[in-house]
Amino acid sequence: PLENLKETPLYVGGLRGNMVMRIDLDDKGNFIRQEELFIEYGRIRTVVYYEGSLYVATNNRDGRGIPGESDDIILKITPVFPPD
Repeated sequence: PLENLKETPLYVGGLRGNMVMRIDLDDKGNFIRQEELFIEYGRIRTVVYYEGSLYVATNNRDGRGIPGESDDIILKITPVFPPD
């Protein structure tokens, strides 16, 4: 239901954008703001929010990104404070 969107931001990964985009909506589904996150990890293949943590999979070794020594990885990001 749209009522839940106000409390739960959307997280979108970008292969070409090389970031995770956080999108906040109001309870009617209208755009409020967006924020670019985790731009230092290169191409983002997948973003999943599960049980209070955000899981982010990078994808730099497929011939299109700039691979680093620690690619490809799955990051687990757990907020210190709950989302506002």
